[in-house]
Amino acid sequence: MPGRHRRGDQGHRPGHYEVRPGPAGLKAIVWVEPGQPPLVMTTIAAERLPMLAEALNAYLHGVEA
Repeated sequence: MPGRHRRGDQGHRPGHYEVRPGPAGLKAIVWVEPGQPPLVMTTIAAERLPMLAEALNAYLHGVEA
């Protein structure tokens, strides 16, 4: 399944995340992999995207919330 580690799958899998329109004004975080249908990871309200970006940035830089 895209975005999940599988045993024995140590190589880089080509793909990327996209933010797409979702239901009821929400945004969908989608994993896009060549030759596969997009996989919706979660949905989030548009006004909360900056909070998600802040949390991800802190996580990637090793800052505890």
